[in-house]
Amino acid sequence: MTRFHLGFSDGDAAYQLREQLWNLGSLGISRLVGPFRSPKTNEYLVSVEAESDEAIQLVANSDGRPLTNEEYEAYTAYSLGDRNDYIVPIQVNLVSKGYFQRRADGIFDLEMQQAVKAFQRDEGLEATGILDEETMNRLRDDKLFGI
Repeated sequence: MTRFHLGFSDGDAAYQLREQLWNLGSLGISRLVGPFRSPKTNEYLVSVEAESDEAIQLVANSDGRPLTNEEYEAYTAYSLGDRNDYIVPIQVNLVSKGYFQRRADGIFDLEMQQAVKAFQRDEGLEATGILDEETMNRLRDDKLFGI
């Protein structure tokens, strides 16, 4: 299995890669996240774990800019002080799970940080208060999560 993170300036190219990978099904990929627009870079981000040579070739021949794990994490993680619409569905999910008590507003403040820490502790994750990829993956298990 090979893991790739890519950034696309063109959303159509990102969605085209997703469709091609999706058509390979479980024989080609074991994990596919995105595309979604990063509010930090305005790129469309895709993360994929490729299982087959065909999937690896599709990724390698795409127009995506390769991202390191650190870059991908920095572009997708949310922490204290962040403010944007991408945080709203995360807050809605935390409300539905009983971790966040107020209306979702897209502001990652101290109350949001405490909610994330509590969720991380309950999930056996390091309680950093940073909404990183692993925390988001755990939240994505809920049908209310919108991204």
